Amino acid sequence: MLTSIPIISILGVLLCFGPTTSLTAQSHKQDSCETKAEGAIACKLRAFNTKQQASYQRLVNYLRKNRKQIEELPNGYAIAFSSQPNTCLQVTKFVTMERRCCPFISFTMRFEPNNGLLWLQLTGPEGTKEILQESLISEG
Repeated sequence: MLTSIPIISILGVLLCFGPTTSLTAQSHKQDSCETKAEGAIACKLRAFNTKQQASYQRLVNYLRKNRKQIEELPNGYAIAFSSQPNTCLQVTKFVTMERRCCPFISFTMRFEPNNGLLWLQLTGPEGTKEILQESLISEG
């Protein structure tokens, strides 16, 4: 039996500030996002300062390098990682930062029994899968 822990119960709600503009999957690498009315995805520029952007990119690179498996979902992806403590910490840090720029994404962490894999499920409205493909799933 798998155990699911909604990430919101672990991390709480983070607030986003700043101007917005339209988002395309291609522009997501440099931009950040927020939800507009009716589930539309819009980009929130300047969610991170320069130091935070560098930290975010290091986390993305770490996740790309350390993922064990990827499952495509109808509205996103599930990505498996080792459940070692440092990897769990890095995944949680990533989710904390990603929620600042993309609050339209739902995050679920699931730990397999007997120290099995940690699964991070990222889902959202139409367009989310394309953003994730460009920003996290592709080799960059």
